[in-house]
Amino acid sequence: MNTHSGIFRLALLAAILVGSGGLIAACATHAAVDPGAARLRADLNNLESDGNLGGRAQSAMRDAEAAVRWAELPESRRAVSVQLLALAEHKVQYARAQAMTSYNDEQRKLPGV
Repeated sequence: MNTHSGIFRLALLAAILVGSGGLIAACATHAAVDPGAARLRADLNNLESDGNLGGRAQSAMRDAEAAVRWAELPESRRAVSVQLLALAEHKVQYARAQAMTSYNDEQRKLPGV
């Protein structure tokens, strides 16, 4: 009787592991980042690493970072993901504009320029 109980537990454990492995594989295939979100991530990374603009407009940069993170989340409803991409694109553009404005204002104040 004990032997059958041990075999049953092993079979149940094996079934759980196989099932969870399939679930993880299914999730991994749907977790691909949208190409638009990848483009926005690259644009934001370029803005943040720009020597003249990267340290400026921190509030706008944080907003853009949050919006890009939302756009990178896997989304099953296409309409929502399109709206998140549009919002993230707007936030990245706004952060770039704010940083450029700050940089240009600073350049005008420099003597001899």
